[in-house]
Amino acid sequence: MDDELLGPFARLLTDLSPPATVRGAEKDGSAPELWAAIGDSGFLDALVPEDSGGVGLLPQNIASLVIACGEHLVPVPVAETIVARALLARHGADVPADAPILLWPLSEDGKLSSPVAPVFSDGCLALVQSGNGMTLVEAAQGERDGFGLPAALISADAPPLAAFESDIDLLTWAAAITSAHMAGAMNRVLAMSIAHASERNQFGRPLSKFQAIQHHLAVMAERVAASNAAAHFVFASERLALNPWRAAAAKCMVNQAAPDCCGLAHAVHGAIGISEEHDLQLHTRRIKRWQLSFGSEAYWARRVAASWREQGGGTSIDRIRRQIRGGSADG
Repeated sequence: MDDELLGPFARLLTDLSPPATVRGAEKDGSAPELWAAIGDSGFLDALVPEDSGGVGLLPQNIASLVIACGEHLVPVPVAETIVARALLARHGADVPADAPILLWPLSEDGKLSSPVAPVFSDGCLALVQSGNGMTLVEAAQGERDGFGLPAALISADAPPLAAFESDIDLLTWAAAITSAHMAGAMNRVLAMSIAHASERNQFGRPLSKFQAIQHHLAVMAERVAASNAAAHFVFASERLALNPWRAAAAKCMVNQAAPDCCGLAHAVHGAIGISEEHDLQLHTRRIKRWQLSFGSEAYWARRVAASWREQGGGTSIDRIRRQIRGGSADG
């Protein structure tokens, strides 16, 4: 199922989300042709049940799609909208026909559970969760952040377009999506680094022939492979409610891999990689922002440890054995 979906989706992103589109969206928060094409494709209703007019897929079916969004730095909230539309349909709320939807989980003190806000997209809404209550509200464009991206914001007294109760945890979903986006972006960073090392000559031979460069690429490949495994791990669910321990472990793993991947990629590329004209900085800058989004590795490591203690502690192998004995893909 993943392969059957990924081929057409990847081709769509290759055609409509090139670096020029990403750069344009960073300036004005708009990618209308890309958003319209994704809407027309039907992918936004991937998780909506068939009896509600959707495709009826499971989270485990869309992992590769979310990773592909990160690889192409898709400047509109595709994965977030897929989840939000599924939740709205599940609870009988009206699903907006063409609006991008951001995920906006609030902490106990009423603040966004993320050091950085989601990136604004033209005409976007936000699905806000406080406790078990969810409301759909309009979002606005705030100031540009330190990464040069337009941050979204919502008003505390924004009138709700829809409201319902749900036991689905939006922070878990936001962490899972961010982990997959980071894994996808690191896929592209690795591919760019391999191509650069193969094409660029130094002292009369390709960079890829130098042992230090080979070592950099090997370490990057290891980190990227682990990140992709973590992303698939968290999406391996047959229920819309993702497992929070898996989300915590995935975000922790990918966040730890990101600095190595970005640092080594820039070491391979040299100074050219940080220039505004080069595509490498588009990816590494976004990866760094995603590192901060919806919890750092320290935050999620504490969540992992808390779950560990609740289930009896022990080693990593003990935890894996308990999951196997439990016999559940969502465990």
